[in-house]
Amino acid sequence: MAEKKIRKVRSAKLSFQNEFYSDLSMPSMLYAKVIRSPIKKGIITSVTHPDLPEGYYLFTARDVPGSNLIDTPLGKVPVFSEGNVSYLGEPIGLLAGPDEKTVNKLMDELDIGYDRNSIDYYFKEITIEGEDKLFSSEITSRKIQWGEESGKIDKIIEKAPFKVDETWTFAVSAYNTTEPNGALCSYADETLTVFTSAQWILQLRNVLGTALKIKNENIIIKKTKTMDHGTNSIWFNSIITCQAAVASYHTGKPVKLVYNREEQKLFMDTMQPISMHYRTSADEKGMLTAMDIDIKMDAGFINPFCQEIIDRLVIASTGVYRAKNIRINAAAIQSYNPPSSIEMGLIDQAAFFSLENQMTLMSQKCSMSPVELRLNNSIFNPELKKSAFPFLFDIEKGSEVFSALAAGEDYNRKYTTYNLNASAVYSEFAKGKLFTSQAPLRGIGFACAYEGSCFFGSEINGNNQYIELTFDENSILTIHTSPVSHSIEMIWSKLASEMLSIPQSSVKIDTSFPAEKEPPLPESVYSNISVMTELLKKGCEAINKKKDKEKLPFTIKKTITPSMKKLWNKEKFTGYPYHSTSFAAATVEIEMDIASYREVLRSIKIVISSGKVMHLQSAQNSIKLAVQKVLHTLVKEEPLDCPDIKIIFTNSDKSPKQLGELIKKIIPAAYTQALSQALNSTVKSLPLATDSLYEILAKKQEEDEKKSEELNNENTSDAE
Repeated sequence: MAEKKIRKVRSAKLSFQNEFYSDLSMPSMLYAKVIRSPIKKGIITSVTHPDLPEGYYLFTARDVPGSNLIDTPLGKVPVFSEGNVSYLGEPIGLLAGPDEKTVNKLMDELDIGYDRNSIDYYFKEITIEGEDKLFSSEITSRKIQWGEESGKIDKIIEKAPFKVDETWTFAVSAYNTTEPNGALCSYADETLTVFTSAQWILQLRNVLGTALKIKNENIIIKKTKTMDHGTNSIWFNSIITCQAAVASYHTGKPVKLVYNREEQKLFMDTMQPISMHYRTSADEKGMLTAMDIDIKMDAGFINPFCQEIIDRLVIASTGVYRAKNIRINAAAIQSYNPPSSIEMGLIDQAAFFSLENQMTLMSQKCSMSPVELRLNNSIFNPELKKSAFPFLFDIEKGSEVFSALAAGEDYNRKYTTYNLNASAVYSEFAKGKLFTSQAPLRGIGFACAYEGSCFFGSEINGNNQYIELTFDENSILTIHTSPVSHSIEMIWSKLASEMLSIPQSSVKIDTSFPAEKEPPLPESVYSNISVMTELLKKGCEAINKKKDKEKLPFTIKKTITPSMKKLWNKEKFTGYPYHSTSFAAATVEIEMDIASYREVLRSIKIVISSGKVMHLQSAQNSIKLAVQKVLHTLVKEEPLDCPDIKIIFTNSDKSPKQLGELIKKIIPAAYTQALSQALNSTVKSLPLATDSLYEILAKKQEEDEKKSEELNNENTSDAE
C-alpha cells in the first residue's frame, strides 16, 4: 500500500486514527532501524560507523535527552542499553536516514565492540560469598497451601490408590499477521507528535515525557489502529516510540520506525515457555484428594505484568475442580531471553492446557470417563460447591455444558472405542508391524475452561473501570469510551436501545478525550464486555429515572462499586477473583494419516455458556474465527484446518459475558488429548513441529522394543 502523506497535524492532544501508522509518511521523513546487541550476555563497549554519510544519524543511550531508564513495577527498563545487555537483540541504538535501503546497508557496516563478561560478573568478583542476592533469577512468586491435611500432601499422594505425576510445557504464541509494532514521530516547535498503535495512552505519554524531558501537554498522540494485544505490545510500544522520538528530537525531522516481521516475531510476539508440573491423587471413588502444582514461567529479560500473570496462572491451575488439599508454588524466572509476550486475555491458557490434560490422565488411572471424573470433582457437583475453597466462581449452567457435549456428540462411546482400537493397533506396532490394523487410527479429546472478566487482583487497572453516558434532548445516547470492536458496539447499541426505547442508530460511540481525561487503563481493559456492559446497563437505568425529571442533556458516570471490589481479598488471595465468568467445553476428533504421519481434524464441537447472546450469528462467526486462529498456532509453520465446526450456546437471560479468548483456552488441550489417544502416547507440550508425531512414534517404538527385549531376557533367565 502506498504511504499516505501527512502535511499538517491538528493540535488535539489525543485522537484516534482509522488507519495504520505504517501506511503514513511526512515530508523530509527519516527511516529508522534498531541497532541490536550481537551478544546474549555481556557489555557493549562501543557502537560506531567508519564513515556515516551526510544526512544519516546514529543514536545511543547517551543521546536520550531525559531519563534513559523507564520505571516499571519490576524495575527500570532502558530505552537503549547503557552497556550491559540482557538478551540477544536488545536495542543498543538507532540508525536513521532518508533512504530505507541505505539505512539497511549501513546497518551491516556498523562496528560494535563488546565484552562477553556481563557487569554482574565483575560485581560478583567483589561480593561476599553467600550474600550475593543482587542477581537472583526469580522475579516474583506466589505460594498457596490449602486443606486440612495440605501439610502432609506428599504422604497423601504417595499412599493414594490413584496418582498421576506429569510435567506440561506451553509456549504457543498468539497468531499474528497484522501490522508490526513501531511509530512515526515528529518533534517541532517544542511539541512531539506521535502516530502509533499504542494500547496504553497514559503510560505512553508519561514515558515520552520522562525520556525526552518535555511537558506531557506538549505531546500529541495520534492513536492508530491496534490489532496486536500481547503484553509486549501494551508496554514495550512506549519504549519503541521513545526510540523514534529521540531521533526526531535531535534531527528536527519526522522519524518512522517499523519492525520487520522477524523482529516482530522475536521481540514482540514470542511467548517464552511456561512449565507446569502436576502431581495429583484420587481415592477409590475417583475423588481428588490432592493437587501439588509447581509453575515456572520464563519471563525473559522482564515483563511488568509478571505478578498478575503468575497470580492468574495459580488461580487457573485448579480450574473448576476442587481437590481436598492443594499446594501451589509459582515463580516467574528472569532469563537471557527477550521479554515474554502473553496476550492479556490468554494469561491462563497454559494452566488450562496443563490441567485438562492432567485430568484426562487421572480419569484413565481411575478407569472413569474423562467427563464423569470432571463432573464429580467440579463445582458443578452440588456437594463440592458447598465446600470451602480459596477460589470461587459463579458459572451458569456448567453441568449442562458438559452434558450437552458428552451426550449430544456421543463422546463416551467414541472415547472408549478409540481407546480399544489404539491398544490393538499398538500391540502390533510393538512387534514391528506398523499400522497393520484395518480400523482407522483415531482420537478424541475433551477440555473445558472459564474466561474470567475483570480480574480484581490486577495491578494494571486497579479495578477503576468506568463508563460515561450522555443523553441529550434529541434522545441520542453518547457512550464515551476508547474504541471497541464492532461486535461489542453492536451489543451495546442493541442493549441501550432496548433499555431506553430509542433506535439503535441513536446510540453513538464517542472516542474523543482531552489530555487530562484520557483513559488511564490499557485499551484491552475497555474491551472487557462483561464489566463495561454491566456498567452500561446501570447507566441506562439511571437515565430512565432522570430523563423526565432533569434538564437535558446530562451525563451519567458509572464505576465499579466498592462492594464489588471486596469480592476478592488481595491480601489473603481468596474469594471471587473475577467479576463474572463465561464457560465452555470442547471436543476435538482427529484421524491419523499413516502415510504422512500427520493428523487430520475430523470435527470440533463446542458448547458455551456466556449469558444472553445478543447477536447469535455474529457470535458464532466470531467463535469460528477464533477456532481457525488457534489451529494456526498448534503446529509451527503448519496451520491446521477443520471442515466441521459446530457451536452451541446455552439459553440464558443473564447479562452477556466475555468469551473472546475462551476458545483458545480449550482447543489446545482437547487437541493434544486426541493426539495422545490416537498415538497411544502422551503429548506433553505445545506447539508441535511438523515432524513431532513421527518422532513420538519412533521414540515409542524404540521404548517398546527395549521393553520387549528386557522381557525376553527375563524369560530366558527364568528358563535357565
